[in-house]
Amino acid sequence: MLAEIVLRSNDQLALLRNYYHHKGNDALRDMDLRELKAFIGILIISAVRSDNHTTMSDMWDLPEGNPLYRCTMSERHFTLLMRVLRFNHSAIRAERVRTDHLAPIQKLFDHVVANCRKKYSQGPHLTVDEQLIPFRGRCPFRMYIPSKPASCSVALFSLH
Repeated sequence: MLAEIVLRSNDQLALLRNYYHHKGNDALRDMDLRELKAFIGILIISAVRSDNHTTMSDMWDLPEGNPLYRCTMSERHFTLLMRVLRFNHSAIRAERVRTDHLAPIQKLFDHVVANCRKKYSQGPHLTVDEQLIPFRGRCPFRMYIPSKPASCSVALFSLH
């Protein structure tokens, strides 16, 4: 999965290199697997530290920010990787989105589902439940249910 993300993100980086005409600019170099893992690590640490409402400039700030962010990569490079991160081939995505709402992440989603099926076996005491998650982002299958406390929600199913 990670190799596919690196490949598709590098496709996007190539488009940026052509657009900006920067020859030899090190900031627009291809991403490698090590860099992707570092990027994901920063995302995980920022979630653990509850930095999701902190600006990136504050996260990388010299006196107040976490030095782990600065030691891993520059704020500018992190922002670039956030911009070019892709999970599938973007050239054919437009035609697939018409029939598949998960087209941008479908291949990744299929890998996750396949791995879950390999690692989890259902037992006789399986219970399926639903949970409403408050969500205000763009999502084509979001539902508005006025009688529920989380007014704009995405329904998730959980196994107990």
